Amino acid sequence: GSFTIDDLGGVLFCIAPDELHVGFVKNGNACTDDVSGDYTFIRTGLGLDEAFGMYRSDTNFLHVRHSDFGFDTSAQNVTPTVRYRTGSASESFSDGSCVGGVRTRTSGADTFRSMMTKSGLFILDMPAGQGGLLSFKTSKAASLANFVSKRFKGIVFPDDGPPQLITATSGAMMAGPEVPLTAIIPLTPGPAQTMNLKVQALGTQSTINSPGYPDFTVAPAGYSASTLAASYAAPSDIPGLFKLDSELLDRNGSPDAGRVILAAMNFNSKLIIIGMNYNYRTTKDKNPATGANFNAANLYNTGNFVLFEK
Repeated sequence: GSFTIDDLGGVLFCIAPDELHVGFVKNGNACTDDVSGDYTFIRTGLGLDEAFGMYRSDTNFLHVRHSDFGFDTSAQNVTPTVRYRTGSASESFSDGSCVGGVRTRTSGADTFRSMMTKSGLFILDMPAGQGGLLSFKTSKAASLANFVSKRFKGIVFPDDGPPQLITATSGAMMAGPEVPLTAIIPLTPGPAQTMNLKVQALGTQSTINSPGYPDFTVAPAGYSASTLAASYAAPSDIPGLFKLDSELLDRNGSPDAGRVILAAMNFNSKLIIIGMNYNYRTTKDKNPATGANFNAANLYNTGNFVLFEK
């Protein structure tokens, strides 16, 4: 295999004949960094009904306020609504120390581990079965203009097959406003798959339907009580979030009803993009995270991906 460290602050790839891994190199001062501030995040972990959100941390990730959003729909082709899924809007953790750049925090019987990378990505590993999240400070949030005329490489982690390399190229800003993005996935087995996509801010009116995207400019029920709502009144106000206003393709090249939310950050004038795909699943479908069938028909995380600007 071969090993390369990306110039975006420590992205480690291991590519071997039958294996593909990606990791993140921690900040050398990760245990003493002041991590206070507001963060935009994407949830990672198959089968979750939470997709994205925000949190506000104190200096040492001991006291956190957060907002968590997912989607609700009555059927696969019906436009969903945004659902505010936060239980307790604030969390206080016990300090389990920091070793090797990894902060260990506990809340009751649950253990959380977090790490700040050299690029500024804040990675949080949730308790078993709850996935994790990738986040960045809102001061590092990208704008739509940052997507223009770029080249990317990365990895996609679907729920219906092994991880795959992905390459993408973006074009000029177009009316919408939106930025075209051509993504190529070299499926194994099978020929490479090309998808012609369009990146839009969450608040932009999309054209896709069956299903469409929800109205992100409307505050979901219950969210107004969140401390974060005073600064970010609706999901569309969260910095660095985007959507793909495009039909996806499944592994067979057929149209897929899945939809994609992106979070993008700037580092050294380059982009790091984190994406999550959500799709409709019923109680007849198996949740890959648990091995059991889903408890209710709704929209769930069916894959994540990460792209790094070349």
